[in-house]
Amino acid sequence: MISEEFEERIDRVLGRPATDPHGSPIPGRDGKIKERDLISLTDIEMGRSVVIRWVRGQEPERLQYLESLGLLPDVVVKVFEKKPFNGPLLIQIGSSNKREMIGQELAQQIWVGIKKN
Repeated sequence: MISEEFEERIDRVLGRPATDPHGSPIPGRDGKIKERDLISLTDIEMGRSVVIRWVRGQEPERLQYLESLGLLPDVVVKVFEKKPFNGPLLIQIGSSNKREMIGQELAQQIWVGIKKN
């Protein structure tokens, strides 16, 4: 257990984050989690750009793989193609021309917000 004073100092030094490095929400001092309007990457229509806000799950191998692809919170992705019958998605990652094909199972773990233009 840490003291409330120490907890407050840590929070202040870290800039009072609302999420952890993978985008999971951190409860406020009142224990409440801020409501977010997110949807799974699998639900995004082709041609749409979105911002990754949360990578669901805690499996280290999956998180490391997503990180190796550059699929992290605050990264913009664009859905280029969705194969039929729950097939994979072709996405562009970030502002580069890097494109990756990812499966539905992995895409369902990536929660996004609609990019504001």
